[in-house]
Formats: sequence, structure tokens, C-alpha cells
Amino acid sequence: MTIHYFLLVLLVKYSQCDLVILKFKHSDKSLDICALKKPIPQDTSVNKELKLINLVDEDGCHPFNDGSKSNTSALYLHVPNPRCSFTDMATNIQEHKPKLVIIGTDGPISINTSLINLTAPYAFMADEFAKKVSLFLEGETNLTVSQSDLSRFDGSLLVIWVIASLTIIFGGIWTRHEFNIKLEKPKSYGQANQNFTEENNDNQINSSNLIEREENKNDDDHKHSLTISVGYWSILVLLVFVVGMLLMLYYFFDYMIYVIYVIFCLGAASSIYRIGCLVIDSFEILKYQLPTLNLPFNKKLNLQPAKAILCLISISICILWFIFRHKEWSWTLQNVMALSLASNALSFYRLSKYKTVTIILVVFFLYDIFMVFITPTFTKGTSIMEAVAFGGKDATSSSGSQDWSNLQFGNRTADTSNRLPVVIIIPHINYERRLCSYYYDFSFSLLGLGDILVPGLSVNYAIIFDRAIGNCRFPKYFIVNVIGYIIGLLLAFIGLLFMNTAQPALLYLCPILLIFSFITAILSRETKIFWSGEPINTLISQAEIQMLTSGQKTDEENAQG
Repeated sequence: MTIHYFLLVLLVKYSQCDLVILKFKHSDKSLDICALKKPIPQDTSVNKELKLINLVDEDGCHPFNDGSKSNTSALYLHVPNPRCSFTDMATNIQEHKPKLVIIGTDGPISINTSLINLTAPYAFMADEFAKKVSLFLEGETNLTVSQSDLSRFDGSLLVIWVIASLTIIFGGIWTRHEFNIKLEKPKSYGQANQNFTEENNDNQINSSNLIEREENKNDDDHKHSLTISVGYWSILVLLVFVVGMLLMLYYFFDYMIYVIYVIFCLGAASSIYRIGCLVIDSFEILKYQLPTLNLPFNKKLNLQPAKAILCLISISICILWFIFRHKEWSWTLQNVMALSLASNALSFYRLSKYKTVTIILVVFFLYDIFMVFITPTFTKGTSIMEAVAFGGKDATSSSGSQDWSNLQFGNRTADTSNRLPVVIIIPHINYERRLCSYYYDFSFSLLGLGDILVPGLSVNYAIIFDRAIGNCRFPKYFIVNVIGYIIGLLLAFIGLLFMNTAQPALLYLCPILLIFSFITAILSRETKIFWSGEPINTLISQAEIQMLTSGQKTDEENAQG
């Protein structure tokens, strides 16, 4: 799966600074409601319990009845459909000098501060919530209300942090497992050469030339399967492709998203199957095979029931997700697919030089900064990455202040918009955020897979380097990289909470991984070999020599036979 989505972001319709939790009380009962607040510069009502007067029979368009003119701290009005302008309502309300005004309405309401000076903060809630409040307050006395701001932290961030860290660790361990398997393949190559020799001796063909060509082919395939050699031009092509995909999604999102869906589903299905095969191969009972079936044209079929069922499950998960991707529960299937895809991709990332890893991390570090912080100057104020996250160049941004010129709630409709699936997505966990889910277009926290795959290059190189220099019991480079990833992602979350805006996680991850890796290499006096990957190349060369030696022994045994 091509890496093209590197944004850590919380997608919200309203800024969390505009949301407030109202706690209504009477007797020993309470009711929590989330509302949208229009603050004033000097707001003294926060975190204070205020006396509340229920003006549910008033519409605010006329002066209040005499019974409502007593001094009060907070006023509550339920006006489903305003029959006058907000300016007229505020004029009548502010005669009583309230410290807080709560209005339940579906709107529309237009607040123009050039026409009236607001002397109190206003909290607006949708009519469906106002009905609950009105029923709760009906016929009661000694009413109070208090308000508290929405917490910036949500437990979903912690869950994503743990999942991403575990994925990086699993991907690294799987990479070393695959690397070790490839190193042991000389034995199988020797056996293949033996079979190849016997077959050609029987047919009396130039066996020596054919065997030599076969050995050279096996040599090249073996070296390629152990590590990936990436040159400067390859990195440039990768960057151009990534930028091109992002721009195509930005301008042609409605069409390109289905291309992404197809690639995502195919990659996820194969990844789930491959991970499942690891489990099947670990248990003898699951390795059972049915008797070989003879097919036409001298073909044979070896069927393993466990893998056949696994194949059906892998395909079914992807089909179910695509059909029900707009359902609230679809995030569970999407996470299974995305994490499988990330883990599978990480198992193939085995670069031969840390020099290459460094170049890629620096390139995508600069790429992330440009796409998130520079592109807003060329667009409508929203970065290209954030726009793609919302559905293209015409999508609404998650950032920015609330438009108070046209406040309207109305009936909430199901979200049927298409979004990029290459993310880890966790619903908001905190009670406050779930209470305010009505006001969110997208009530989830998410992390792009690019924030796992790109740092995974460094983590995977580290564990292979540890294997090459003999650090199997204590893989220090791998451990240091994992710690660096955990710290870097934590810093990205902290930046998100303090800046209250989308954060490019690679801005934190790439420098920390590079710094931690080089410090470890310097302290171990292994900087040169860590940079060049010489131990890895030496280990591969030894495996190749073993492969050739094994082939020569096979040839000698066949000649003696």
C-alpha cells in the first residue's frame, strides 16, 4: 500500500473551545447536557454553580412577565423556532443582567455582535436536548446550573498510542523472523539444485551450464529477498508518486477514493491471510491437509482446510467493511484491515543501509511540514492533508472558529461521506466527548498508517542490524528505536492537546528516531558500520557462500553417485 497519508488529526465540526458541559440540578437529581457556547471576553460563570430560572414559556421576543424580573444568575429558554431576530431576543434577555443564558433551539439564529453588545455568555443546544432539559426542570424549584469546559484529552489517544506502539514492535519482530527464514534458505536451494541436476542428467542436456545459471538466479533472488536496495532515484520517484496521489485525492477525491478502496481491500485481505498463516503454521492440528486431488492436464490440488477457511474470512471482512463502512461500528473492521496491512508491509521493509533510511525519513519529515504548514497559504486556509482527510478540496475544515452568523442544528442525518481508510480509528472514550458527539461530524481520534510505516523503516533496520552484529539477546538498537517511537508519538499527542490543531506526527517521530539511533551508534562506537550496513551485507554474503557451498556438495555427491 502506497504511503500517502501522514496526518494525526481529530476531526470535529466545532472547535472544542466552543463546547461546554452544562449540569442542571434540582433536589438530588442532575442532568448533563452538551451545548455550544458563545463566550464573552470576561466570563465569570465557568465552574460556578448558578441559580437558574426556567423561562420555558418565554420566546425572548417580548419583555418578560413581571414574575421573571427578579435578579437571577442564569436563564433558560426553550425556543424551537425563533420568531424574531437574535438581537431582539438578546435585548430583552440582557435587561435582567444574567451571568449565563441557555437557549434550546434548532435555529436558525444569526449573532451579529456589531448590532448588540453581548454582556453574558450564551449556550445553545439542539431542540432534542432542550426537550430533555425542559422535562427535567418542569415543576421543580431550587434549580441550579453549572458549566465546565470540555477536556482536551481523550482516552482514545492513549488507545491509539498503545496500538501503534505494539504494531511497530510486532512489525519489527516479524521482520526479523522473515529475515532469519531467508537466511536459512541455502539448504532449500541446495536441494533444488540436486533435483534440477538429476532431472537434466536424465535428459542428457548441458547440465553444468543450466545449473550455473540456476545458481546465479538463486543468488540474486536470495539477496533481493533479504534486503531492499533503494537508490536516490527510487526515493525521488516514491516522493513524486506520493505527492501525485495526494494531489489527485485533493482535486478528484470523489473518484480516487474508490481506487484507494480497491487497493486497501486487496492489500488488507492478503495481509489478514498472511498473518493468519503464521498462526496456522504454529499449530500442528491446523496443518492438516486433505488427500491430493488429481485435476485435468496433469495438475494436482493440495487443499488445507484451515487456510481455505482463513481465505474466506479475509475476503469476507473486507467485503463487510466496504458494504457497511458508513456504520458507526465499521471502525472495528477497518482497524483489523489497517493494522494487518501495516504489519504485513512492515515485514517486507528491510533496507540494507541506514544511510537510505535517514534520507527517506528526512525527505518525508520535510514533506509533512510542507503539506501541513505551508500548503494552507495556497488553499483556503486548510492544509491539503487535512482537506483530503475531510474528503477533498471542497470539504469543511475541522479547524477555525464557529460561524455564528448562521447557527442551525436541525435534524442530524447519518454520515455517509467517504473517508480515507488507511488509518487507525478509535471512537472517543471520555464521557464528555461522547456526550458532545452530536456536535461532531466525526467523533473519532485517528492516526494515519504513514505514521507507522515510515518510522518502521528505522525500527526494522535496527532489529536487522542487531541480528547482524549478534545482539540477539539484547537488541539495543531495536529497543532504542521502539522507545524513540513511543516518545515521539507521545510528543505528537501532547502537541495536539496544547495547540488544539491537527499535528503531523512525522514532525516529531523522524527527528527522535534519527537522534536516538545515532546516539546509540556513537556510544557503541559503531557509527560507521551502522551507517553503511556493512554487518548486514557481510551476513548476507556468508549466507550466499553457504548456498554455493551447499550446491557444490550436492554436485559432488551426484557425480560420485
